[in-house]
Amino acid sequence: MDGKRKFNRKLLLFEKLVSESRSRDAIKSELQALKVLVENTSQEFVECLNLATDTEDISTITSEQQDLHVSWERIRFKALHRLDYLDSRDETKSNSSRGSRRSSFSQRSAKSNSSCKDALLGATAKRAVLEQRLRFSDSVKDQEKALAKLKIQQELSETLAEEAVCRSSFQ
Repeated sequence: MDGKRKFNRKLLLFEKLVSESRSRDAIKSELQALKVLVENTSQEFVECLNLATDTEDISTITSEQQDLHVSWERIRFKALHRLDYLDSRDETKSNSSRGSRRSSFSQRSAKSNSSCKDALLGATAKRAVLEQRLRFSDSVKDQEKALAKLKIQQELSETLAEEAVCRSSFQ
């Protein structure tokens, strides 16, 4: 999985960028590039699943695919959180530069809104991960059913061949 290695390298660099960068544009640009890489890597997993015949291989590929999506949602959440932080920091600077002071009520309200945003982002990320798991779990089950059916068909063919050999030896 060349795409997975590339994704993991890019993920590490992006995590560093998110934690250190003060540029919204850089974070947004890298987030979009990482999204494209996730989509390409996910497509590689789908192609591997289509070629896989062993149940263990299917399980491994599916697990790695889920790990990819969990990593993507985690870093996406961090990036969105960082963007919110940069926005609120700039808003605070803007408010303080105008000489306006927030009341203690509005400060508490802003903190409450921030924690609500965090909770919403967390719930959204969790939902996306669960949707991905659900989507791919059906695919894995279908592949496992097809594999089991192929194994039975192969066993049936072998049995028919064995039966034909036995019949020819009696005649």
